[in-house]
Amino acid sequence: MTDQPNAEALESVKDESTNPEQNAEAGTAKEADQEVEKPSLDYEKIIAEKAFEARKAKREKKELEERLKSLEQQKEPELPSVPDVPDRYDFDTDEEYKEAINKRDQALIERNRYEFSKQQAEDEKKKSLEAEQENKNRELREKLEVYSSRAAEFKIEPSEMAQIGERLEVYDIRQDIAEAILGDEEGPLIAKYLASNPQKVQELNETTWQNGALVYAKVKESASALKPKVTSAPEPVDTLNGGSNIGTGDSKYKFW
Repeated sequence: MTDQPNAEALESVKDESTNPEQNAEAGTAKEADQEVEKPSLDYEKIIAEKAFEARKAKREKKELEERLKSLEQQKEPELPSVPDVPDRYDFDTDEEYKEAINKRDQALIERNRYEFSKQQAEDEKKKSLEAEQENKNRELREKLEVYSSRAAEFKIEPSEMAQIGERLEVYDIRQDIAEAILGDEEGPLIAKYLASNPQKVQELNETTWQNGALVYAKVKESASALKPKVTSAPEPVDTLNGGSNIGTGDSKYKFW
């Protein structure tokens, strides 16, 4: 006796054979789902960077709001007003006249107190700024001493360092980059390399926080080729004279 095929199985086979387009679409959709589940690394990096920028912008906005709120709370009190000298004929009684005189005298005391307090605050602020600037100058002098000793180790003469500094000043190297070079163990070599490659100075000046370290690392790698060759006979080390040009405010670093 021959077995009869199951009716439900035949119907399933029939559906699959009679709907090839639907099956193809289902397969395509499945492949698309798999592609969505596995985004490219570049796409993930872009998302991460955008998310970081959004968090940074939100944090900066919050900090700005807090600073503005703090400034409003510390709003300077207004200068107390002092009325004109009272005229006796403007008052009906001596008591009223004396009361007006006393009010004016009290207003004068309040104004003098206010002006004295304001002057004290300005003096304290000035002293604080001067002390802060002096600390910066001292730190800069110490960095320049180390920088000068490193230049001597790399056999860079003081006259050459002066030319390097003048060139970098003309190139208007960015302040944070100058600080990085000044504190770098190979700073004099980097400065020497940049002095002969102004296009690299421009590249560093235009770099962003995202790729700044990479650009700086490439410049440092190129500058390392300027290291003097080691010889068996040591040469006398010339000490660079303190050529730092330290000013106040936003003065730029010098490389000599």
